[in-house]
Amino acid sequence: MGFHYLGESIQPSILVLVLLFVIYSILQKWDSKKYRAALGGILCLIAFGLGTQRLDSFKQSAFPDLLVHELESVEAYKAEVSATPEYKAKSKLIQLQVYQVSVKGEWHAIKGFVNAYFPLKDSTILMKGDLLFVQGQPRNVSPPANPGEFNYKNYLAYNRIYHQHFMRDGFVKIGYKSPPFYERISDDLRT
Repeated sequence: MGFHYLGESIQPSILVLVLLFVIYSILQKWDSKKYRAALGGILCLIAFGLGTQRLDSFKQSAFPDLLVHELESVEAYKAEVSATPEYKAKSKLIQLQVYQVSVKGEWHAIKGFVNAYFPLKDSTILMKGDLLFVQGQPRNVSPPANPGEFNYKNYLAYNRIYHQHFMRDGFVKIGYKSPPFYERISDDLRT
């Protein structure tokens, strides 16, 4: 899921990393041959600290408004199509970025991604930037059924996708949000 092997307690603060960088800069200005071992050690500590900072930014607990924490009581959600559709053997995979959920009739702002699977026979054309209202509840991605099998759940978790929704009916296109110009240019170059 994104936890390091030393546990959750090792989390150097940004101030410690800045202090190490300042010490490194000062030692490098002085006689660098004399402090070569210390410089190497400080660089290792900085690299380790930056790595744990990055890893911590990907943990679910760092985002209290993540969809994961509200899943059981979701009745409906609003989402934006965040990627171009991918065509599979029996379905279309469309990544949705959820921005609101309905819980007991009240709408709450939230963040999260859902892999939505649409039947190939569905004639609805969805493009990146389309806004959808989806009735229903996404499901957690299931772990691999066989030992040694590719762990699709972990793969998606590294990309911050924890849910999937198999669409039959129950969604309505409610608008369009134009992506930033650099994303439009990037998508045009890819296609």
